[in-house]
Amino acid sequence: ASASNIQATVLSTKGKTEVMKGTSWTPLKIGSIIEKGDVIQTGFKSELILKIKNTTVTVSPLSRITIEQLASKGNKDETRLFLDTGFLKSDVKKTEDRRVGFTVRSPVATASVRGTIFGVTNGFGNTTTVAGYDGVTASSKNKTIAKPEIAADDGEDKPAAEGSDAAAISDGELGAGSTLNRKGQKTVFKKNSIITPKDNAKSD
Repeated sequence: ASASNIQATVLSTKGKTEVMKGTSWTPLKIGSIIEKGDVIQTGFKSELILKIKNTTVTVSPLSRITIEQLASKGNKDETRLFLDTGFLKSDVKKTEDRRVGFTVRSPVATASVRGTIFGVTNGFGNTTTVAGYDGVTASSKNKTIAKPEIAADDGEDKPAAEGSDAAAISDGELGAGSTLNRKGQKTVFKKNSIITPKDNAKSD
């Protein structure tokens, strides 16, 4: 079955929010359409909320995101975002009778969920924090430092970072080395280390 592209729509925007389609930056406004391959960035004291079918994504100030995948294939909707810097919070909700694969990647980690609320922060030095707000979030460390990689148009949605288990996690399976975050838990990924919810509990 071939994949059909789905779109993200801007629900609200505050301050300086821009999208790069191709080589030029354009200010975003309510109703703007975001597509696979677009790059989004927010300025100081700026915020952006996107709607992807029933899912909403809140992009915090000083964030930069690449839309790696927005596709509908068979009975599944697949979204994959690459968080270069900043923070985003995703409230993932499935569409009736459809499965949802929702993945956020950073240079050092990959987080995937279905039907949950979670946040991902990537700061200077590539320290990524995955926080669970509701439901369960699964995350894993990338084998190598990842860069944005736009999904192919043939519908194949293989994880862009070698060794990351994004596809398996979004299908409800856990790859080797994956960490589960439940409500109120977080995992911190650094270039050379991982602080899991269990480690956080010991340090609290």
